[in-house]
Amino acid sequence: RNEIRTRSSSPEQQVLFNIQRTVFPEGHPYHNPVGGDDLQLATIKLQDVCEFMDKYYVPQRATVIVAGNTTQKEVEELTSKWLAGIPKREAAPLAEVPTNFNIKETKRFDFEADMERPIVAMAWLAPPRFSEEGYLTSFLTTAAAEVRRNMKRRGEEIDIFAGDFLGGFEMPIFSLVAVLDNEKQIDLAIKQMNKAADIVYRRFEVLPSE
Repeated sequence: RNEIRTRSSSPEQQVLFNIQRTVFPEGHPYHNPVGGDDLQLATIKLQDVCEFMDKYYVPQRATVIVAGNTTQKEVEELTSKWLAGIPKREAAPLAEVPTNFNIKETKRFDFEADMERPIVAMAWLAPPRFSEEGYLTSFLTTAAAEVRRNMKRRGEEIDIFAGDFLGGFEMPIFSLVAVLDNEKQIDLAIKQMNKAADIVYRRFEVLPSE
């Protein structure tokens, strides 16, 4: 609960949570933040935790990582000694992640929050992280630098940062967040953030296919 409070206590994080809940519809696995919220954890029961572990934490979904100066034979011997005796059991199916919807138009949503400075956040659907185009998502972070440079040329001091990826690997969304001095900067921030995103997008188009 303390970890979730820490992650969600800042106004910027609250904005990102609102983005995620807005982009992904009700019922989508990415609609709610990973780990739940403080109320859910405060009311969870021991039986709930045990049932969840029994359904989803099964041997065939385990990943064993071996590090150090060892050999395959030694690893096989240790695996047989410590893991072979764990009985198999049926695993509950994982939640399906619908990817058959798309954001075809720009939409604006206004949220009220208790914060000292106004915040503008923009989000775009990104390629699945492990798809053929997934590596391109790493280039999206350069958009924040483009925005800063464009703002400084105009003499505007706006704190802009990459809001990281929201959702999950199969259908992530990328966000940019601008912390403004006043509401008069909102339209300018939106314009510059769109410009930065366009610059990055055009860079994608010229990347070699290989």
